[in-house]
Formats: sequence, structure tokens, C-alpha cells
Amino acid sequence: MHALLQQLKQMLMDTRKEWLNEMVNRYHLPQDGLWKYYGYQSPDDLARDLNEQDELLEHEQRLFDT
Repeated sequence: MHALLQQLKQMLMDTRKEWLNEMVNRYHLPQDGLWKYYGYQSPDDLARDLNEQDELLEHEQRLFDT
């Protein structure tokens, strides 16, 4: 049961990162208050997640291109 809850928690976190990346990079929403709204401790935490998501998307794109 604990493993299932951990897996669900990770899936929710991944979805949140993907959604934030879409809002900021695709729809060009300002990042000013998003970090507070989505429960981040600081703007740096949000920036770290966005950078991680960008790197993941670039890696996936390279896989599809080959």
C-alpha cells in the first residue's frame, strides 16, 4: 500500500511539473506568483523543476528523432 501511495505521489508531482512547464513555456504565463500558488517554497524551486522538465522533454525529443 505504501509503495502505491508513493507511486501516486510521484505521478502527481510529475504531472504538476509538466503542467507548469506548459503554462510558462508554451502559453508564456508570467512566473511571478506561480511558485506560491503551486506550493513551492521559493521561486528557485519552481525554476529548478522547470529546468528539469525542459531537460526531460529535450531528451525525449532526441529519442523520437533517432
